[in-house]
Amino acid sequence: MKYSAWHIIAFLFTLIGILAILFVVGISFFFHRFNVNQVVNDKITDLELISNTIAGPSWTVKESYPGTIENTFRGVLKMPGVKFIRLISSESNIIEKSGNIDEVNNVNIDNLPLFSRDVSVRDGTLDGELIKEFSIKTRDGSDLWMGVSLINVKKNILFSAVLMGIVAMVLMTITIMVVFLLVRYVFMSPLAVLMSAFGKLKNSDYDVQLGKARIIEMQEVFDSFNQMVAKVKEAEVKLAEELKRAKEIDRMKSEFISVAAHQLRTPLSAVKWTMKMLIDGDIGHLTHEQRTFLMQGYISNERIINLVNDLLNVARIEEGRFGYKFAMIQIEDLIESIVLDIKHKVKEKELDFKFERSGLPKPPKIKIDPSKMRLVIQNLLDNAVKYTPKKGKVTISVKYSKLGVEVAIKDTGMGIPKEQQKQLFTKFFRGNNAVKSQTEGTGLGLFIVKNIVEKHYGKIWAESEENKGTTFRFTIPFQADIE
Repeated sequence: MKYSAWHIIAFLFTLIGILAILFVVGISFFFHRFNVNQVVNDKITDLELISNTIAGPSWTVKESYPGTIENTFRGVLKMPGVKFIRLISSESNIIEKSGNIDEVNNVNIDNLPLFSRDVSVRDGTLDGELIKEFSIKTRDGSDLWMGVSLINVKKNILFSAVLMGIVAMVLMTITIMVVFLLVRYVFMSPLAVLMSAFGKLKNSDYDVQLGKARIIEMQEVFDSFNQMVAKVKEAEVKLAEELKRAKEIDRMKSEFISVAAHQLRTPLSAVKWTMKMLIDGDIGHLTHEQRTFLMQGYISNERIINLVNDLLNVARIEEGRFGYKFAMIQIEDLIESIVLDIKHKVKEKELDFKFERSGLPKPPKIKIDPSKMRLVIQNLLDNAVKYTPKKGKVTISVKYSKLGVEVAIKDTGMGIPKEQQKQLFTKFFRGNNAVKSQTEGTGLGLFIVKNIVEKHYGKIWAESEENKGTTFRFTIPFQADIE
């Protein structure tokens, strides 16, 4: 699966946003907890202040600072969240109590014992409301209790935490948007321009040029791209010139081959028929030795004629003048006539030759050029017979499918070296083992065969193993749109 840069950036910003939310929530929670604990610590300090106020000798407090205890209680009750202050004896009797400022009367100092400095905290309830209860133990076992409600305090702290979180989220959102716009403006826009330029270059638009970038590194990329385009354009011009020259040379070569072949064809044909008349005794009686020499000359002349014909066919193919005349025929009848033509060669090499028909009572006709298809099958059968050793085996078979017909020519010959099989169907190719075994051959036959099959919208391929044999297969479709 592939992702665009926008997908990656969107994923990163989403991840950053989630982390930012978790961070803000964590900070808000910490702030809330910290402030609640701070309030608790403040109340402990307040209670210690009370204990410090009333922990000295009662007569000293009463005589030296009249009203100190009452003022201290009133001050404590004014503090946020404080619900009550109670002094409880060791027998759990309430000695003094105050629930609001107005209830604070003259505290009987004589009833106040001496206090220690240790403060304890516990959770409690008052009228169904959760509170914090702070106490100071006295030296005689009584307690000074102060009840503090944290509801309003917590609300204020929670409000502050939420407000801080909202502010943090807004600032984080603004930061992410700024970073996103910066990434888009500085990186993504130049990258989009670069990708667009590559698209034009892919379509052979070598006039594309990139302008100025906003950052130094991207400008270096733009400059490198412009230099690359300039070099590609220069190379493209040189390549076009080379291709033009190569086409001209190829045209001249083909023209030369065509002219030379035509010039050779006429005298070779004359020599062929003259020698044929001599061999047949039309001009006069020949001795056995004379006939043998003339027959060797006739065979050599025939090889040269075949070479000339191959050269002419290649020239016509390359020039687009290899004309076709298509007709609906039964390919099995065509193969049978070709088999009869090579029967004498098969007999000479004592080959086990088989023609495996499709077995259909009425084989379907297929649209082909009979003369060109004869050339294909004859070439493949000639190769199979030529490169199969004496008493070897050659089989040609025909199979039909819904799409078309498949013809296979299989032999038990020398095969084609694996490393050379990619060169099959190219001009003038002959395997190294074939060159050593059979010096005769042009290497043009398979090139011509491939072009003819492809002109019929078919396919041809080979399966071969050296020293074991080769199978050539080609297919021709039924509904080929050919004329």
